[in-house]
Amino acid sequence: QVCDYRDAKVASRDIFDTMVITSPNMDYVPAYPVETTIVHTYADGMWGQHEYSRFPQPFVRGRWHLACIPARPCPPEVPAALWNRLSAKDWREDTSIGFSGLGHMTAELQEDLDSAAAVAIRRYEEIDVPANVRAYGSMLVLILRQVLDRMRHLPAAPSVAIAVAAHVQRVALELCGLWTYAEVVVPRTESSVDFSARVLPVVGGFAREASDAALFTRVGIPTWYLQPLTHQLGVWRVVE
Repeated sequence: QVCDYRDAKVASRDIFDTMVITSPNMDYVPAYPVETTIVHTYADGMWGQHEYSRFPQPFVRGRWHLACIPARPCPPEVPAALWNRLSAKDWREDTSIGFSGLGHMTAELQEDLDSAAAVAIRRYEEIDVPANVRAYGSMLVLILRQVLDRMRHLPAAPSVAIAVAAHVQRVALELCGLWTYAEVVVPRTESSVDFSARVLPVVGGFAREASDAALFTRVGIPTWYLQPLTHQLGVWRVVE
């Protein structure tokens, strides 16, 4: 069930005093990623709450596709390998190079990521998109191919190898988000139909403007709206 974007199916104060995070179409409120000048890479190669391929981020104009990144696997188009939690057990030391402490991710994991990346690239290259979207997507493809080459050919310490493999997952998922944006979300934005009841299985995003919250909700993107806490706000349920 979905409510008006100005009301709250769920609401949470989170870290705010005079503001509240509400959602008209979701049953939970994720942690708000506080702006920072430094993003940390953790042991699994992810960026914590700033990991845009896993968690909703504040909406940025020109980067709608980040909110369209798939939230869960959908084989064969979006393979489960892109969500595998990486750790040191996925790394093997290469004893043939003459230096200790250097190696690669396992051959099986590399093969899975290589296959998943190939699917993401193929799906992106098959769609017809405007020149600005094509340029950005082509840059992502270039980055993804470079990171794949590094994962395959350059031995590294476990923490570095894990971060490289995680970046393969990250960029491949971003390409998947670009596909969903171009093929599903753009047609919805150009239509007069209300798609709010057909919420997409994507990560969604935080809206800080009413117009963004309204449009996100109408096209079926999981929406969390940062708005002032007032007595006029209709709240269905409060969550932590």
